[in-house]
Amino acid sequence: MIIKLKQELMINNDKTIDGRGISVHVAYGAGLTLQFVHNVIVHNIRVHHILSKDGGMIRDSVKHIGLRTVSDGDAISLFGANRIWIDHCTLTKGADGLVDAIMASTAITISNCKFNHHNDVSFSHLTFSAMSQTSIGSCQCV
Repeated sequence: MIIKLKQELMINNDKTIDGRGISVHVAYGAGLTLQFVHNVIVHNIRVHHILSKDGGMIRDSVKHIGLRTVSDGDAISLFGANRIWIDHCTLTKGADGLVDAIMASTAITISNCKFNHHNDVSFSHLTFSAMSQTSIGSCQCV
């Protein structure tokens, strides 16, 4: 199954995206965004050939609808997110990056993932306090 997103997919709190048992590809469009959310698991999906896409109107609460700007082109973007687990995923060819964890995103675990065809992998932006709650294990950068 190939899912081509016209705009980034905004994931809410307490969600699991589980690709076990089927080949799930998010490809040739926008990526996944976890903004100000917690308790999210992304498991066994392939995210590749991600492009920067135009934003649109988005409901971020029951009482608020706002305009979303252009996405960066990250495969998975974490912005102020916590308690996030990305496991057994393959991330390839993001226009901007593969995983972007910014704005005090904490308690992130990236495990058993494969990062392909990108010229830049950096965890230098992590602070000591963030690193105490963030783990990168058993991943392969190709």
